[in-house]
Amino acid sequence: MEIHVSPFDNHVYYFVSGAPPFIYRSSDPYTTLSNTTTWTTLPVASLTATGKEYLSMGIAPDGRLFTGTYEGNSSGYTAHMAYTDTDGDPWTIVPITEDCGRGVISITNNTTGIYYVYFSRVFSDDMGSSWTMHGGADGALCADPTGNQYCYVRTDWGSGCYNNNTGSVTEINNGLLAVQVNDFDMDVTKNTAWVASKSGIWYVTNYGSTSPTWSNPIWPMYHTVPWSDVECSPTADTLFCGNFSGDAFRYESANGPATDPYATNERIVIGLNDAEDWGEPDSLGAVFVGDYTGSVWNFIQITGSPIPPTGIDVNDLVVVEEGGHSVIYVGVEWNTTYAVVGSIYRMEETSPGSWTVTKDLRNSAGTYLSATIRDLWVTGNDTILACGTDASGTTVVSYKKAIGDTYWIVMPTGGLTAPNTGRAITFDEAHSDTYMAVDNSLYVLQNGATNWLPYYTYPQGTTIQFIYYDDLLVGTGTGLYLHTVAVGTEDLPPPISRNSWVTVYPNPFHLATTFDITTASSGMVEIRIFDLTGKLVHSMNFFSQAKGNRAVRWNGTGSNASPLANGIYFYRVTRGEQIGSGKLMIQH
Repeated sequence: MEIHVSPFDNHVYYFVSGAPPFIYRSSDPYTTLSNTTTWTTLPVASLTATGKEYLSMGIAPDGRLFTGTYEGNSSGYTAHMAYTDTDGDPWTIVPITEDCGRGVISITNNTTGIYYVYFSRVFSDDMGSSWTMHGGADGALCADPTGNQYCYVRTDWGSGCYNNNTGSVTEINNGLLAVQVNDFDMDVTKNTAWVASKSGIWYVTNYGSTSPTWSNPIWPMYHTVPWSDVECSPTADTLFCGNFSGDAFRYESANGPATDPYATNERIVIGLNDAEDWGEPDSLGAVFVGDYTGSVWNFIQITGSPIPPTGIDVNDLVVVEEGGHSVIYVGVEWNTTYAVVGSIYRMEETSPGSWTVTKDLRNSAGTYLSATIRDLWVTGNDTILACGTDASGTTVVSYKKAIGDTYWIVMPTGGLTAPNTGRAITFDEAHSDTYMAVDNSLYVLQNGATNWLPYYTYPQGTTIQFIYYDDLLVGTGTGLYLHTVAVGTEDLPPPISRNSWVTVYPNPFHLATTFDITTASSGMVEIRIFDLTGKLVHSMNFFSQAKGNRAVRWNGTGSNASPLANGIYFYRVTRGEQIGSGKLMIQH
């Protein structure tokens, strides 16, 4: 649904998409809405007659109402725009011959001349009579409220500004900062990486330097749907990638070697997950193995008991070697509605092209565990990690298993509070610490510990798509983020907690803040400040002469005495084994 205020008379319109849509108009302007305000349903017989689903609505400065349709996809679509000057029937229906895609309507606020109407990828400069592509992508957009020639649009890179005077789009972002990032893979030197995102496939070189070089987005075979997965060779010269439409492609980097030694002997394993749309009959995914002989790819689907005939929805898979055989571990969506689907399947190639399948998630003989597995990770010491939720879908679970072992070990749950969902898991080889994304937060299970510690929390509603260790990389619905752990676990951002013996006020602060510290005896106390990457930016030492209270003032400067930038920081106050920690926010 959408709510609009008419710039013509200030009345409120309530739009519900559908075939036909429902549109309601308030009896009063928004400035005088009250409990006596009534709502009128606008007549839409003209729209009903088209049989189309109307997706969005807009209101022009002269009061003209617009609503648009789009059905199909880029390979075959129909689109229309309808408008009325009479708050209802008759509506004028205009076919849109361009591939506008699904999106919203936004209209410039020009009251003295021609206004521009934008609908997803197209715009009209004659108040709806004809439509032209503007060069941005489909989806969200916003006409500039003061500059009639501008509209801010989604692009393949993130976001841009369309200037209807020049007829071009200017990128106004740094690409990956503005888009959904779904997967990531690197070469063994940690120098070259591939990224799957909603804005295509990205390629970065000199990753570890101060000036990494990013490619423009790549759209294999011009497929412009969001990309979900990337896997690259150890040298990152060969890429395999998949998208949300179930397409898979092989890409050989132009920077790669002249001769690919594996070009005629390659194998790829693909897992499919059918995310059902509303009202769509349920269908499940599958696992396919493809072998390349140098001229053609041959794919087989791995089937057979205990995989149900209806299939399995695959969330993640890893391929390892056990006893000289290729083994695929498959984490799936728990399902008992259409078939009894397990949690992790083990698929072993006992002879070329012959696969034996077993359910594998058990922690003792005959005891299989029920869970949805969202992510799998293989560590450098040949341990498989898994995370997800229990069968109820409300409590995070995580497991580990040494390659070749029979049973999985249930990992600790201390420090994690239900309801929650395990989204992704990874491993820090240098310190043997495990990181897990739980909903919109990151947790760390330090080597030998039994409790997970809070590491970092993204804003509520953030979707974490993956985590990857080199340092800690996090792909979310809004971009790719790096958490640097440069000097060891002792300099990780401290846990976020409340401490009865440490109070910080004001927080947020403008010019300075005060650490109010109460100790039970005399001793050395240290205050350390970290930025979001875990870097130590300031430390303060003082000696408490006796037990009691002491106030320490800090003016927000770093170790070089220069003011720190606005933003969120972490503090950690230590006295012997006693630690107090939390967040700080600087707002100069």
